[in-house]
Amino acid sequence: MMTCAMTQKLNTQMNLEFHASHLYFSLGNGCMSCNLPGVGALLRIQAQQCVTRMMRLFDYIKASGGCPVIKPVNMTDNNIVSVEDVIRQLMENQALASVRWNAWPKRRLCMRVQPGWIC
Repeated sequence: MMTCAMTQKLNTQMNLEFHASHLYFSLGNGCMSCNLPGVGALLRIQAQQCVTRMMRLFDYIKASGGCPVIKPVNMTDNNIVSVEDVIRQLMENQALASVRWNAWPKRRLCMRVQPGWIC
């Protein structure tokens, strides 16, 4: 059984993946309407990868006895005029993701080596 804190962090990550999938899908749709099918297809692939990660987290939380909580996604209308607009919005989202990632506590990974531990 997972601790409440771990379940909460995994739920947060699952919802971030959910939000990212919506963003990528929305931007991809905007690219398709602006006659940028290559960029749109790439963003659809990214959206699918986010959905896959979200579903893996959902399944893991359930299998561990936790309760996955999916929150609604609040999306704004993406006004896409050019590839630069898409890149700008993606960079803004990535900057927010980096801030969230850097806020997570980092643990040093250790491996067992004879006779002691090396970290």
